[in-house]
This record gives sequence, C-alpha cells and structure tokens, in this order.
Amino acid sequence: MESTDQVQHRQEENQRVSINLTLSINEVNATLLALSKLPYETVAPLIDKIRTQALPQVPEDVRNTAAKEKLQQDLIDAVSKPDAVEAEQA
Repeated sequence: MESTDQVQHRQEENQRVSINLTLSINEVNATLLALSKLPYETVAPLIDKIRTQALPQVPEDVRNTAAKEKLQQDLIDAVSKPDAVEAEQA
C-alpha cells in the first residue's frame, strides 16, 4: 500500500506529464458531450482546455459549416419542439 507521500508524489508527477492525442472532430465532440453531462465545476476547466487547443486546428470553412449546421438543427428543434426551447430559456 502506498504511503500518503508516495501518492502525493505520483499525483504531482502526473500533473507535469503531458500526452498528445489524435482524435477526429466527431470524437472530440463526443468527448465534450460526455463531459458536459458531468458537474460543471468539475469539467469546465477541461472542456475549456480542449476547446482552446482544438479550435485553432479546425479549418475555418469546417467551423463555419458546423456552425451553420448547428444553427439549422437548433431552428428545426425550436419549430418542432417549441415547449422544450421555452423551458430551456427559462
């Protein structure tokens, strides 16, 4: 069994080590969606870090297309489920 000092040392070491992952946009979005289901105060810094690193890597035309598609889907949702949108805004 690890001592408290050993655990603390291992945790400090884990904070210093970085890893790089290669994920598709869909995989990043799925990860962000999964994180968004957890308590905000726990995941907000991680979500912000992912977005900060990911956005500059996404070509502007892809970002624009994704934004348009999201807006279109939001409009479709608003028209097909007006009560749900009103509840979200409340």
